[in-house]
This record gives sequence, structure tokens and C-alpha cells, in this order.
Amino acid sequence: MILGPIHEVVLGEHNTRTKIDCDSKNKTCAEKLQVIKVKKTFVHPDYDMNSRDHHHDIGLIFLRKDARFSSYVIPICILDKVDFIPFEYWLSGWGSTKTESVSAVKMKVSVPPFSFANCTDKYDRINVKIINKQLCAGGIKGRDSCTGDSGGPLMIVRDGKHWFAAGVVSYGLGCGKEGWPGVYTNVTSYESWIKHTVKKTISRIK
Repeated sequence: MILGPIHEVVLGEHNTRTKIDCDSKNKTCAEKLQVIKVKKTFVHPDYDMNSRDHHHDIGLIFLRKDARFSSYVIPICILDKVDFIPFEYWLSGWGSTKTESVSAVKMKVSVPPFSFANCTDKYDRINVKIINKQLCAGGIKGRDSCTGDSGGPLMIVRDGKHWFAAGVVSYGLGCGKEGWPGVYTNVTSYESWIKHTVKKTISRIK
């Protein structure tokens, strides 16, 4: 499926069925959503949308104005190097679930790392080549990213409070199939491209 251009982003969303998200138990409500127009988008120059392998599946979105950070809108760090094997990753999004084609409420789930060698062997069977700029996670029945989650972060948390984007949701063989991990763009491998693109774009704006 080919989607049209991105015109705006919504920040601070949780439940798409409500205008304002409220917690009836604690009698608190979130701030008003931030809807910000998009100034420019960048797709990695080596990405081929017609490729089965989806190498270099990463992009950047520049907004027309700064986001306002709050308790509900918080930036995530970029994992600039991988010097350890994480115990678990975290995923979140509004993608397909067992009962809905699109979830109205933002969901989250933890998934384990999946051996790169085993992942490569798995996808070789269906003529898909995994490269070292991708990583794999999951392979547990019923716990996975799915249609509608693409582009979202594969996250790790350190010290229980510092969140890092380790990957970008790319694709998989179905959703939540036992033994079949999801494939993610390895953010660490694109640190130089991200920094270069951001720096070049900021200098042009100034």
C-alpha cells in the first residue's frame, strides 16, 4: 500500500476515540494534543520501497515549529552504540491487534532479542536478506509489532527511566508468529546519516 505525503503530526495522543485523554480513577486529564505541520521529510537515499529486504528503512520528519515538551510529550534518546545485549525491547503503537485492524488506544509490549544468525537463517528461507544494519526481536507467539506500527520505535530502557530508540519497526512475516521475529532498522547504524541530515537542514533553515 502506498500512502500519500505526511502533512502534520499529532503529539500527546493515547486514545484516538477521545478529544482529551482522562484518567477517571485519579481524576486527571492530559494536555490538549499538539498538531504540528510538517516542513520537510527525508527518506534514506538507499531505501527502495519495492525491495523485499527493506534495507535502509528509515526517515526523518522536520516540523514547522518546535514541539512543547511536557509530561505527555517527551523526546527519546538515540542509541548511539550497542555495547551490550539487552534483556528486552519495548514496542508501542496503534497497529493491528488480535481483535482490531487498528487499535484506538496506544498499546505496548515487551519482546526479547532474537539472534542475528538465527534471524538471517529464518528469512533466507523466504528469500529475504537480513543485513547488519537491521536487527531482529520477538519470535514469541502473540507478542509483536504489526500492521500500522511501522516507523515506530523499538526501545530499550536503562535504570528504569532513560529510554532509547534502538530500532525502527520495519516488517515481519505476519504478526506474532512463534519463531518468526520482527525485523527492525538498526538506529545505531544510521547515526551519522541522522546527524548529517539534521545539521544540514538546520543550517539551511537559519
